[in-house]
Amino acid sequence: MGIDTEFGVLRISVVARSGAGAISVPGLKVGDIVIWCFQTSPPAWTGPGGAFEAIISVADELQQTGSVGGLQGVPFDLILLRGV
Repeated sequence: MGIDTEFGVLRISVVARSGAGAISVPGLKVGDIVIWCFQTSPPAWTGPGGAFEAIISVADELQQTGSVGGLQGVPFDLILLRGV
């Protein structure tokens, strides 16, 4: 299932910024819901919305919160729900 689907479960991989701000993820839609977030290196579960917004607010962007300073360059996998 691709990120351009109308409904379903999506998996994306992103790299954290040095602070709060937008991360480009083409295909994300406003209203997509983050249900799982996992720091992949070193492995650590951060929970839904822990380091990033819980509900996508801007198309094609994932907003990183300011609460994850010091994680610049750290990779994350996120699972999102669409169309629910």
